[in-house]
Amino acid sequence: MDELPRTARDHLAALDERLRAIADRVELVDLTGRYFCLLDEQEFPAGWADSVFTADACLEFPGRLCGDRGTIAEFLRGDAERYDRTQRIGADHLVTVRGDTASLCWNSIETGARPAGDEDRYRTIGGRYRAEAARTPGGWRLTHLFLRLIWSTSDAGPPR
Repeated sequence: MDELPRTARDHLAALDERLRAIADRVELVDLTGRYFCLLDEQEFPAGWADSVFTADACLEFPGRLCGDRGTIAEFLRGDAERYDRTQRIGADHLVTVRGDTASLCWNSIETGARPAGDEDRYRTIGGRYRAEAARTPGGWRLTHLFLRLIWSTSDAGPPR
């Protein structure tokens, strides 16, 4: 690369920086998708939370604050067991990368079907997630996840 004229080297360096930014954004949006898929598939193999959260992660949901990855995994697994099936859709991701840390926010619509016979069988919420993430040797992981509930089809207590 030293053999190239300075303007060409500068151009390639700028392209490399843009490509790195695009790759980070794709990986971070994929991280949010992986989180939703793990919950919707309701399969929690050993170590599943390692692919989403750092060891010291913090989760804040309406009426619930969880600290560390183990506590978060236990809470999310228990919550998923309340439903026969769920579907989460995330959209409008905003991503800001600052070196090896990032801030994200996105909108979500989440629907769960409780067991047949439950009078409030279907529950849908709309919310806005805010998150912080860190680049780790295994890829991007969430360090903090916060859900702001905007609306819900049920007033039967806090969602999740």
